[in-house]
Amino acid sequence: MSAPKPPPRQPPPKQPRLTARPVFTPEFLARCAGLTLAAAAELGCPASQVRPERERCPEEAVDFMDRMRAGHEEEFSLTLDVMNQPGGSSQLGVYRTGKYVGAFNGEKLAIHRGWRFEGQIWTEGKKVVGRFTKMFPPAGAADFWGDPLPPEVPVCIVLGHERDNGIEKDEGSKPGAVILSRAVTARFIKGEWPQP
Repeated sequence: MSAPKPPPRQPPPKQPRLTARPVFTPEFLARCAGLTLAAAAELGCPASQVRPERERCPEEAVDFMDRMRAGHEEEFSLTLDVMNQPGGSSQLGVYRTGKYVGAFNGEKLAIHRGWRFEGQIWTEGKKVVGRFTKMFPPAGAADFWGDPLPPEVPVCIVLGHERDNGIEKDEGSKPGAVILSRAVTARFIKGEWPQP
């Protein structure tokens, strides 16, 4: 009696072909943030968001703006970049798409000159669009009724007058180097973020 023959070998199952996905470390992204558009593209940096998404101002931000007595569509002067572009509010600055820390240039009942705001500016379109979503009151600051404020307050602020939906670029602006006044008109909103 002969030994049984082993069954014929089956070919291994086909494995799906894996494609490499880019991995962006925080260090790489930080390096990309400081580059010009051309240099970023050459290094393979991910592209920035070209225009803001359609969404509503969060209820928490509306509640805090109510506490600050900031009315819907109420306008004020905002210095766009207090961290990297020193100078007077009547001077011009150069901007590109990215995050900025600005400052309040007026006096309201519960918001005072110099309070800081953080937000995003998009410069790729016909107009410059900006959304500032955080306010940083100084230690000990209070709302309209005297209740203490946390160190970071959610807000909804857009650039430009209600009828404009953005800020016109000044003469001499180029892609990645948009010229604007350092202080621009901004306004509080409590509904849907306007689209450019």
